[in-house]
Amino acid sequence: MSEQNNIIKKVWQTINRHQLFNPGESIIVGVSGGPDSVVLLAVLDRINRLYRQDWKLYLAHLNHQIRRDEAERDEKFVRALGRQFGYPVLVKKVNVPVLAQRKKYSLEEAARQARYKFFAQLACPAKGGARSFQSKTNQSRHGGAEKISPDRIGTGKIAVGHHQDDHAETILFRIIRGCGLRGLRGIRPVRPLFYDSPIKLVRPLIEVSREEIMVFLKKEKIAYQIDRTNLDKKITRNRIRLELIPYLQKYNPQVKKSLVRLAEIARVACDYLDEKSRPDNIKKINDFGELHPALQAHLVEEKVRLANGPAKNITAGHYRVILNRLKKNKTVEVLPDYHVPPVRCGIKIKIPGESRFPQYQLEVKVAVLNPAEADLRKFIKTKTDEEEVFDFSRIKKPLVIRLWRAGDKFQPLGVKGKQSLKKFFIDHKIPRAERRRIPLVVSGGRIIWVVGYRIDERFKVTTQTKKILKITAVPL
Repeated sequence: MSEQNNIIKKVWQTINRHQLFNPGESIIVGVSGGPDSVVLLAVLDRINRLYRQDWKLYLAHLNHQIRRDEAERDEKFVRALGRQFGYPVLVKKVNVPVLAQRKKYSLEEAARQARYKFFAQLACPAKGGARSFQSKTNQSRHGGAEKISPDRIGTGKIAVGHHQDDHAETILFRIIRGCGLRGLRGIRPVRPLFYDSPIKLVRPLIEVSREEIMVFLKKEKIAYQIDRTNLDKKITRNRIRLELIPYLQKYNPQVKKSLVRLAEIARVACDYLDEKSRPDNIKKINDFGELHPALQAHLVEEKVRLANGPAKNITAGHYRVILNRLKKNKTVEVLPDYHVPPVRCGIKIKIPGESRFPQYQLEVKVAVLNPAEADLRKFIKTKTDEEEVFDFSRIKKPLVIRLWRAGDKFQPLGVKGKQSLKKFFIDHKIPRAERRRIPLVVSGGRIIWVVGYRIDERFKVTTQTKKILKITAVPL
């Protein structure tokens, strides 16, 4: 079997084994122009035709502007790919160096966050824009792809070019940094784009090696771009790939395969602990102290994740504090002496000022205005789901942000009387998985804003309002 057919068959088996895609789906393909993403596009295109999947593929490219000339070159290359393959191309420009400086991130982390935010914007269900977008893409096979601007496609699948070598390198990186059983799983074939998100990040090349990718490109005579950032040894991941793994291969030439096997063992163990920690398998909270320590730690990590989103900043020391308190039947409200968010209570929002909440993927901006400054008529006409105004006289400090709790109630704007948040979610057909990640702004114990959906009637601005509190929740 030729290398070309071998890689096609391998990816097709991965797609079926992990149920990555269904026939007829719309799929956003992240294409940087590098070898991995170019092969991803070529292979998906080949599978689409060979196995008659009827996928609707969209190329998504983030122009990160890290090296202006190279960034423009890559964008131009990806647009040409779109014309060559006959698929729409969606491009967004983000000045990642400026973003990294402002957010105090590394260039790599800032680029990753900008890229995933772009993917999320494209994958969100369209609000009347999908139909017009589709009409624009009808002529993509005739050279019209490069004229399309970013819009919402409304798909739940984003395919990216992570491969087997990336998988092994990620595991090694996490071991060096320090991780638990979850971290040892490495890169999964499919995962939520953000914690508990309905949008899925999919890796069809996860069982394909870098060597196979390069052989495929050579034999198929497919052009690609080289990103010099991947050769920068100041970046830890690059040093692992370029220096550490070659060094370890002197001791074990198959070290990458060994790391991948370790990830599979960790995944199976995590799946077992997930099953054991289901609510119907743990009947009473009093039994917690009698559980195996591995299951205790697994349960606590999951609760932290549900309360605060990704648990990257929660260390083994934090878990020891939580476990010790739970064993003494104490409620865990805060983690003293650690610079991490509380486990259950809300996190304070600055009034006025800007507050960043990575666990909610939000930056919250608060301003106190006079009614004359606010220009409410203009605000009402131009407002988005990310901003709201309130009667400042009704606000009680502290103003905090948190997630949904059982029994939460508020009075939706325009509704008489209180309503449970659960009923509000059901009435608005918000999926269960989505409900647990919708931030709530709370004042004096009262929910004043279900972010992105509705404010509380009792806090609305009226003709009697003397000062206005404006809150803007900007996705990170």
